[in-house]
Amino acid sequence: MEDASLVQVESPDYRGACRRDFFRVSTWLPIRIRRLTSAAANELEHELDTPAEENGTVSDPVLEKRLCALEAKLDLLLRSTGHEIDEPVSKSPKRAVELSGSGLRAEVPGFLRRGDVVRVEVELPEERGRAIVILADVVSGNDGREMDTRTGVAVCFRSIRHRDREAIVRHAYEVQRLDLGKVSGRESLR
Repeated sequence: MEDASLVQVESPDYRGACRRDFFRVSTWLPIRIRRLTSAAANELEHELDTPAEENGTVSDPVLEKRLCALEAKLDLLLRSTGHEIDEPVSKSPKRAVELSGSGLRAEVPGFLRRGDVVRVEVELPEERGRAIVILADVVSGNDGREMDTRTGVAVCFRSIRHRDREAIVRHAYEVQRLDLGKVSGRESLR
């Protein structure tokens, strides 16, 4: 009988682009991505990393929904008096998005390059009326290639609130569950 020896196999380096910490799904969501200055990025990072109780954010979901509704009414009032107010992200067009708990990819208007720091706002169907705000780094953009006014951009989340990442992961699981139900439904019809 031959003596079996252990063979050590070196595993591939998963720190590169292939490593996935979260499941990725394709979905359609209202999304807005804006390039930030370094000062604005630092301010947003501080805001997202500060616990809700310290930065004046409400942690009661019922009260938060009421405040969001009140804010929408105030925005409407300000717009009617001639003030320019950003539209809520829910008014942004829905775009095809590949989404995971660590990043996303989408076609967005404008030009973004690898290394740009961006503010991402997205609204999930389960989080109606509440935009998830994320500070992210562009890992793939148009990098100066001539294109039309749209850029296929991939971002890696740099700073995101824990509950927002959990909401994204829950949404990804829900999309996956629905997709698997469609597939198994088709198979049962055969």
